[in-house]
Amino acid sequence: MFKTKTLGSLKSLFPPIHQPLPLTNTESQRLLNALTTSFRKRLDEEHGFAEDLSSRPAVTYLPSDAEPVPPKPVHGRPTDQHLRSILSNPLFKENDTRTKSPTMEPNEVFERAVAKGLMTIPRAHGFLKTVEARIRESCALSVDEAMRDSAAGRLVVQWLRASGHEQKLDFLENRPFRAVLLQFMVAEGLDELALEWFQRLISRDAASSGLDPTYASRLLKDLAMTKSKILGSESGFATVNVAESQVQKNWRPLGLLSSTWMNVTRGTTIYGMGLHTPASAPTFEQFADLGDRLPASNTLPAFLGSAALERAHLDLYHPTTPSSERALSFLIHDGNWKVKTRDPSTIPSSGLDRDQRNYVRRLDYLIVDTAKYLLRVGEFEASKPLFEQISRIRDKVAVGVPAESAVFLHNLLSLGRNDDPAADLLGVH
Repeated sequence: MFKTKTLGSLKSLFPPIHQPLPLTNTESQRLLNALTTSFRKRLDEEHGFAEDLSSRPAVTYLPSDAEPVPPKPVHGRPTDQHLRSILSNPLFKENDTRTKSPTMEPNEVFERAVAKGLMTIPRAHGFLKTVEARIRESCALSVDEAMRDSAAGRLVVQWLRASGHEQKLDFLENRPFRAVLLQFMVAEGLDELALEWFQRLISRDAASSGLDPTYASRLLKDLAMTKSKILGSESGFATVNVAESQVQKNWRPLGLLSSTWMNVTRGTTIYGMGLHTPASAPTFEQFADLGDRLPASNTLPAFLGSAALERAHLDLYHPTTPSSERALSFLIHDGNWKVKTRDPSTIPSSGLDRDQRNYVRRLDYLIVDTAKYLLRVGEFEASKPLFEQISRIRDKVAVGVPAESAVFLHNLLSLGRNDDPAADLLGVH
């Protein structure tokens, strides 16, 4: 082996073999400098020096009047360039969340906030509204299916359970949060959990656990209405039927179900919710029969608190054997048209108050649907004397009724045969 000048220069740096290690700091630094210099020199001899980029002319093809940006000088040594290419590799760069663009998905943001202990009910509500808005703005063919695939409701439920909110059920006091959460839960198939919450709220030990039973009715109404909209009438009716069994099991009054029952009924008869997937006859009949057992409200006028109007209307929507018997019986009774409140001083000088107008409006819907049914089955002519009596009662006691309703009823009574052009007014052919 031939000795080199470099190795010869290093010989004097090494201590005698019998000198104990380790080296001093000065000796170690001298050894490192010598090795570095030798390594760089060897690379320079093999690869040569690269062209100094700082000596290149400036770029002159920038658009418009933009000032050319001088290039950064790059050292010409191949060693420096090689190390620079290694260190600039993204795999060797530390992730810096401060400079990262905000491209995280909402679920990831939610999970990070939970991990850091920053999640609250208002923030969880904002998260669900953000996911919902993104879904509605997207090209999703089905909003409900997109909600199911998002798994956002499941994330929130898991956090409610882990944080202790589900144990207290205090989040049910937040109406907007409760409503949007139930939408995701129903879409994701988690609605049975909401029924468990309802059962806990009405349980006999609810008072001792600090739960507020007044939220049971509100929770059930939101749940049943949401299921009617998303899954159809069968699901909405079945939810109320299950809730009835839970109420009876816990010896609670049926009045807890009144608001839910009437809202689900109106959703079906007036707003047409779930009619694309009608309920089965047994489920419908069990739900409808509950209306006969519901007590009148103690806080509303009798005509508002009673479910008799909705019960009569519901019979027109029976999935297999619809009937107009209850509807005609209800409409022909004078007492059902007397729209007076407990306190006459609350009636405005212009006529009916808001609750009274709402009641008369529901009567109008009942008249329309009854007439549609009778036209469809060819029995309107036989029932025409009844409608004439209904018209007289209506004009006599229903003060402040919108003019368009009176015009409609006049046209209704002028109908002759089923093929009369006025049938177009009712949408019946």
